[in-house]
Amino acid sequence: MGDILSSILDEFHVKGFMHSKSQSSGLVPSCIFPLPLSSEILGSSPYGSLARATCQALNLLYGESDGGKKMRPSGARDRALKFILQCVETVGSWNEVFPRLSFDTFFKSKGVDYRGEEVRLAQRVTWETISPAMPPEVGGVSLLDFCSLGTRHYVENFSNYLVPPEKRFLGRPPLVMVDDSEWASVCEGLLARRVCGIIPLSQVCHVQGRPMLGGLFGVGKNEFVGQKEVMRLIMNFVPLNENCKPLDSDISTLPGISGLSPFLLEGGEVVLVSSEDIRCFFYLFELPCSWFPFLGFNKLIPQHILPPELAGQQCVLHARVLPMGFRNSVGIAQHVHRNVIRHALLACTPPVSGEGEMRKDRPSSSSKECYRIYLDNFDVIRRCDPDTAALVEGEPGLMTLVARQAYANAGLPRHPKKAVCQVSKAEVQGCILDGQQGIAYPKPQKVVLYVSLALELLQRGVANQREMQVVCGGFVYFCMFRRPLLSALNAVWRFIDSLNGEPPVVRLPLPPEVRLELARFCALVPLARLDFRLQVAGRVTASDASSSGGGACVTTGLTDYGAAAANASVRGDRLGPGLVRGPVRWCGVPTYGL
Repeated sequence: MGDILSSILDEFHVKGFMHSKSQSSGLVPSCIFPLPLSSEILGSSPYGSLARATCQALNLLYGESDGGKKMRPSGARDRALKFILQCVETVGSWNEVFPRLSFDTFFKSKGVDYRGEEVRLAQRVTWETISPAMPPEVGGVSLLDFCSLGTRHYVENFSNYLVPPEKRFLGRPPLVMVDDSEWASVCEGLLARRVCGIIPLSQVCHVQGRPMLGGLFGVGKNEFVGQKEVMRLIMNFVPLNENCKPLDSDISTLPGISGLSPFLLEGGEVVLVSSEDIRCFFYLFELPCSWFPFLGFNKLIPQHILPPELAGQQCVLHARVLPMGFRNSVGIAQHVHRNVIRHALLACTPPVSGEGEMRKDRPSSSSKECYRIYLDNFDVIRRCDPDTAALVEGEPGLMTLVARQAYANAGLPRHPKKAVCQVSKAEVQGCILDGQQGIAYPKPQKVVLYVSLALELLQRGVANQREMQVVCGGFVYFCMFRRPLLSALNAVWRFIDSLNGEPPVVRLPLPPEVRLELARFCALVPLARLDFRLQVAGRVTASDASSSGGGACVTTGLTDYGAAAANASVRGDRLGPGLVRGPVRWCGVPTYGL
């Protein structure tokens, strides 16, 4: 890969597309750039060609394309080269093989949504393909048992959160992607598993005389039973989504990869990761019957399946469980899982409060044992010394045992094959967290996928909008691990925008600046990593992002309030249920606990 990328990047210098900055004769002044493309440091690496390509890409990004100049010795440059080698060698240790992949085969199983994000294509389902993904516990847990505050009110009074009748609108109803020959067995299976119930078409919510009905389809799970891929059943409730008010619930707490950025390892600490996964999470929770008239599906049930009291009537299936495909299901599911874990931790002796939770709407926790809740996943990230890690690695920790017991008590089935018990290297929300090295980086499978697709575009020299959206969407995912990499992508967005008026199948030639950015970013991918061992600067800086000017400021010290806040033991969380009424004093500073 290094040789391929270097040859592509060399073209831009040879053809004069990128010119080196003018320099005075003699030795180049002492600085980092341009990075040398041949040196003892680069030559010492088994992946020297890829390291050279990364240096070329950084030089081009800086505006210096010539790394062969004679330069004065620089300790900063040597440290930069050693860091690049460290990043490149991490990538070089992967065992991933670049797939024989093209966009034609890629789009057979995946597509791009209206926001340009990669999504799996909807597929027709049979009971044989969806039943393996549904455990016996499906539909057996009451949703109301785990809801509180505003989310509980929403669930109990769902019809109050629809838009007013005069503002309701129905477009084209979604399809139920089940063949007629398979429909009876799908109906019987969904009824037997308590995923669905039966409702007369006359009792379904109607808008302007038309029933509000949803669709069904499946998406592949990359799991197989024999020769058939197991499908995840998706309920398409676009008509309901358009006529229902949004609910934030616990959406703001959903953690992202960027939330790991402030995570810090000190004094030789390492990280141990534990993880639990709940099977078929959304479909475990039974909804109140007041929801049923709004959750019908757009396909009549065969008459021989109907019970005697409904014989002769036109009836449809309706969802009995929290639907995957309803706009507010994510917030509700996050709320439920957080309540399950929160109540279980508070019931411990001694109780564990919420200051260790890593969540998007709160500052990073300084706790030695942090946890993350992302829908059906529960992850524990523990900082400890290497000796302790060697003793407990592979054994379930306290929080893991508490979570498992909580799931058993609530009737929530775990996914044992996905369980991880205090290991130093594991996947966490789409990234690989290496606790020994103290880094996190993108999944290697995704790296080889998007780099392969980018190289196909460079080889062809033409692209349509959907192909560019897929590749650049993958690049943005890499940027989550090093935000400054976004500065390497500019012309690609203008090119994507210029394709708005073109038919989807039309491929246009890639402008030279777009080809440069694609090749350059592929060479910069080894730098996409989070480093938890970076030292913390003693000062805080702030800068603006103005396109017409720039400004920066730096702290000179803490205010009295800042000093008190720095010594506080928690971030406002307190032990005990509910809200804390009135001010609570931490270190003499009034705060409000939640």
